Amino acid sequence: FVKNTDNTMAMSNSRLLASLGPDSTVDDLLQESSTALKHYLWNTCGCLTNAGLVGIDFEDVRTIFGMRGENCVSTMGWGEARGIDRGKIAAKQALAHPLLQPFDATKIKGVSVSIRAGNNNLKFREINSVMNEIKSVIPDESHVVFSADYDESLVDILQVSLIIT
Repeated sequence: FVKNTDNTMAMSNSRLLASLGPDSTVDDLLQESSTALKHYLWNTCGCLTNAGLVGIDFEDVRTIFGMRGENCVSTMGWGEARGIDRGKIAAKQALAHPLLQPFDATKIKGVSVSIRAGNNNLKFREINSVMNEIKSVIPDESHVVFSADYDESLVDILQVSLIIT
């Protein structure tokens, strides 16, 4: 299966359940998988098709997601926070997200980071905080891209989603 794709993201039911808890309903699991898909699609497509503050281009997507003749498997996580240090907190949540498969840092080829916040309230120091937190766990030779955008529905929330290949 993996050899016939450029990129594969596996999302196990056990990890979905771990992110929600043992008393989760089927609706809860379906909602969580929809949320994961929303973050994945935004990180791979939305950043290309929407003009944001900082965007990525198709070459970034090709580099991160293995469209250079090599197959890759990706994993993802996300987090969101309000208040002081919301960038650092959201990045830590994304890195600790239950859907993020355990990874060998030495094998990371690329990371795509999407940072979104309410209209006009994303600070440069928050972007730096997010990126510093993520770069602290990945090797220097990994290719890292990020996008930043406003989403009025987030109001005072800063949201970080990341895909690691």
